[in-house]
Parts: sequence; C-alpha cells; structure tokens
Amino acid sequence: MSAPLWSVALATHNGARHLEAQLDSIATQRLLPSELVVYDDASTDGTPSILATFASTAPFTVRVERGGTPLGPTRAFDRALALCQGTFVALADQDDVWYPNKLERLTSAFDAAPRLQLVIHDLAYVDAALRPIGQSKLARMRRFADPEREYVTGMASAVRGPFLASCLPVPEVRGIVHDGWLHWCAEDLAAKAIVREVLASYRRHDTNATGAAPLNAARRVGRMHFLRHYLGAALRGELPEVDTLLAQEQERLAWLERTAAAHVHAERCDDDRVRRRLALRRDAVRAAHERVRTVRWPRWSRPWRIASRALRGDYRHLKGLRGATLDLLTPRRVAPR
Repeated sequence: MSAPLWSVALATHNGARHLEAQLDSIATQRLLPSELVVYDDASTDGTPSILATFASTAPFTVRVERGGTPLGPTRAFDRALALCQGTFVALADQDDVWYPNKLERLTSAFDAAPRLQLVIHDLAYVDAALRPIGQSKLARMRRFADPEREYVTGMASAVRGPFLASCLPVPEVRGIVHDGWLHWCAEDLAAKAIVREVLASYRRHDTNATGAAPLNAARRVGRMHFLRHYLGAALRGELPEVDTLLAQEQERLAWLERTAAAHVHAERCDDDRVRRRLALRRDAVRAAHERVRTVRWPRWSRPWRIASRALRGDYRHLKGLRGATLDLLTPRRVAPR
C-alpha cells in the first residue's frame, strides 16, 4: 500500500477556543490531506470532544493519540510527527487558519525542486478575532533579521516524509525545539526554501505558546521594537547560555555526520555538497567552543578576543552582531574543575 500524499501533524493542548477554525481550514483545502495526525497533550477543556466530532465528519482519516501528562509542545509534536505516514508532512498549530490553496501551493514548491526537503511560507498576522494586524511575518523579519537563515515557524513548515524520519526523534537538548530542529537539519543539507506567499493567518493572542517578543507580538512592530527587546534582554542577563548553544551546535554536527555516513538522500545530495556542509558545521562547533572560552574571561578583557574572532569569521556562524553582543555581555563563567 502506497503512502498517502499529505499528512498533517497537529499538537493540541487546551485549544478549544480556536481549534474548530483551524480544523475547518484543513478540511476545506483544495488539495485535501490523506490524514490528520493529532497528539493531544493532556487537554482538560473541550479539545478532545472537538477532535472527536471533527473525526466523525472529516473528509480524510483523523488519528488522535492522547497523553495523560503534559509533555510540552516539542515532545507533543515529536509524537505526532512520528506517526505521520505521508510523502509530505505539514505541521499545524491549534489556533491558526490555513488559506485554501496552502497544500496545493506547497506541493508545487516541492515538485519544482526535488532536492528540497523543507519549505516554509509567509504568514499574515491577525489578532485573536482574526482581524489583520497589517504585517506579514517575512516583512516583519526583514526589519532586523535574515529570513533566509532565521525564519523558523512550525505551522508554516512542511517536510518530505523520508527527511522527517531521518530527523526524529527531536534531540532532548535544552533549547532545541521541534520546528527549529527540522529547519536546522534542512539548512545543513542546503535543502530549505521559502515560499514568499502568504498561505495562512497567524493568530496572535494572550495564550500563544510563543512569547511576546517583537517577532510574534500581536501588534505592528518596527526596527526600534527589535532593538529595545534585544538590548533589554542583554542588560537583564536573559541571553541564552553559551554552554547551551554549544550543546546545540554539537547535536547539529552529530546529526549531519550520521546523515552523511548513512548516505541519506544520496540521490539528492552529492558528496561535495555534503563535505562543504560538514566543514561549515565543524567551523560552527569550533566557534561555539571559542565562545565558551571567551565568557570565562572578565567582561573588560573580552573586546580584543571578540575582535580577533570576528576577523577570523567566527560570527558568521553566531548571528553576527547579536552573537558578539552575547559574548560581550554574558556574565563570566568559571571553567568547571
């Protein structure tokens, strides 16, 4: 029996307030999925009932697995994704609304580029009542970030089934989340592309799992919002720990080495391409090791080390100016004995 064309992976947790609109938007796709796979993360509201009602009338197979203890979004999505059988798999959140042509358009993107393993599309910000805020996600990102490297939103992402299987399970490393992990893996194979077309409404409200950072705020934001946010986080000592970032880089390198060694996707990824990616990842791990060494020095003595590393090109792996700011402002870390 051949695998279905599209699977949709959905993780839910107390999402009754907005879930029906999302389910309806999946059921009215021009190109219907073959299955909807749901992991309900121990909901205590009406979510299970809504899912059961939808399953009884949906024009495709609906499979629901329920957990007894909340796992959190990453582990819940890990469970849902592992159950998907599709040639392509789209991730869905419980509170957004897809445009009717979403799966049709993503299919075209994959068909046009057989080497692509992951595609991500643009989103229109809306408030809790689905009223447009007046910005798209790509337009907002371009004010402060590089979308090509940093645009990561699970509910706008879709992957090929064999590639997904090579990425699971999502590593249980601090700071690694399901959508970020899939995007990192695709980037490390040079197999990610952005569809610069709005294909869903991205609902922002007071109970979103993502935080209130400017990138996800339920209002129009500009460049100064981003600058104030990142500067404030640095001054409050809320920047990521460098040891955590190093662990993430090491996990990425280990995955890419396993992938290359096993010749996963060999027909779409020539040896030279894999070697270049491995070299870049090893450089990134080396740069992360240097970052850990840097923050063991007092802050006053770091500028010359940071400047030296910048001249070596380390910060192309460490988010440029933001990475240098992290190295300058992170509290001093004493080397373990």
